[in-house]
Amino acid sequence: MPFSKSPLAPAEKPVFQTRQHIFVILLPALLNLTALVLLIVLSTYTKRLWLFVFYVVPIIGFLLEFLAWKNRSYTLTDTRIIKREGVLSANTSDIPLDTIKNIFLKKSIPGRLLRYGNICVETSAGKEEAAIFHCLVRPEDFMNQIIDRRESLRNRMEINS
Repeated sequence: MPFSKSPLAPAEKPVFQTRQHIFVILLPALLNLTALVLLIVLSTYTKRLWLFVFYVVPIIGFLLEFLAWKNRSYTLTDTRIIKREGVLSANTSDIPLDTIKNIFLKKSIPGRLLRYGNICVETSAGKEEAAIFHCLVRPEDFMNQIIDRRESLRNRMEINS
């Protein structure tokens, strides 16, 4: 997955990028497939061919879910974590590494088997809620990279002061 350069500051370097596990779109895919099969059965059983028009709805629903998944990425740079998402409109948020207090990894049994999990990031920015990154692929690697980059950033700040 190539790093996107657009939200990066001039001297900022991307370190690690990940996305949500493909498992995230499995349920919407199954629901849309079920709706498509029901429409096919209903239209052929009732012999109402105009119901074929509604075949497009589950297909569009799945395509939107897939595009949302495809356009959601989490990039770790040498100074912050960037979350990008959006199909028609783009949303970007970031967490500076120097504000991170705690990082938690949560994995369910299916997550352990399929190698995905949630990462919770608590910051010292005064927010009550932690940032939660849901169903990430290889969350241990992402968490370890965050910890390494946070520590190297703190060491650089101590040397400069």
